[in-house]
Amino acid sequence: LNDLRNSSKSACLDIKSRLSLLESIPIDIISLYLNDIPLEDEWDACQEGESQSVILLHARLREGLLGGKGGFGAMLRIQAKQKGAKKTTDFGACRDLSGRRLRHVNDEIILNKWKAAHEKGETLDTEQETATGIDLWFMGTPSWADSIKVDKRKRFMKPRLKTSICLDWLRAREGRVAPEGAPPHWGCPRGFRCEFAHGEEELKGEMLVRLQEQQSSAARESQQQQRDAY
Repeated sequence: LNDLRNSSKSACLDIKSRLSLLESIPIDIISLYLNDIPLEDEWDACQEGESQSVILLHARLREGLLGGKGGFGAMLRIQAKQKGAKKTTDFGACRDLSGRRLRHVNDEIILNKWKAAHEKGETLDTEQETATGIDLWFMGTPSWADSIKVDKRKRFMKPRLKTSICLDWLRAREGRVAPEGAPPHWGCPRGFRCEFAHGEEELKGEMLVRLQEQQSSAARESQQQQRDAY
């Protein structure tokens, strides 16, 4: 209130003008309320403040801001707090203050990371950890989603997935050939949900590098034996 008195701009219209400049919101959709009573543009805070030292005003918007349908964030917030409900980890449909979908902003971040890796002659690591623990989500999370807990086992297993051959898959194929058209995981009781690799095509990590080195070494030895025999 003292700032308003010193600036000589304490009328309702002046306060709305300052809000409009600070928040980049059109002044014609801003309404000020005092004790849930709408104020006219001619209302003066200094005159009201003669009888009280503090005046609490509420600003409301007559229309919604561009970039959102309204109510979607509230719906996600309510669902996140429901007992036993699955926690929301996909915020791509939400919008930022500029009206852009968060998934579009996040995709732009991924593209920039890919460009930076490409310029260095590297490939983008799609398995890298993020601050939120959500796969390839490099943005923050809404305040109502702070209670999201990342599965510790999933985080532990993620860099280890498909880094070794499935033993059940190997046993099932000993002396047998997979039927024509069978999926790659044929013979594994866990199917496509298995955390181990079903063949060289699915193998990755250090085990794949070791296997490729063994294959290269075996190929070189075979070539050398052919030269010796010749």
